Amino acid sequence: MQYVNFGSAGVKVSRVALGLGLRGQHDEKEARNLVAATLDLGVNLFDCANIYGLGDDRAFRGTSEVLLG
Repeated sequence: MQYVNFGSAGVKVSRVALGLGLRGQHDEKEARNLVAATLDLGVNLFDCANIYGLGDDRAFRGTSEVLLG
């Protein structure tokens, strides 16, 4: 995986990001498997906008943070 500087923050991020806004995964297990496979490939940039879930992310808050560590 190739990494680049993220602006002037001093953080390196992968050139490839994962965003799932319009993907429409069918269940939580599938979503977890996709995130795990993405991490295995070295991706460390995730688009996690609160608009996912049609803007009501209350049921999922913290889930991705726990999964990503």
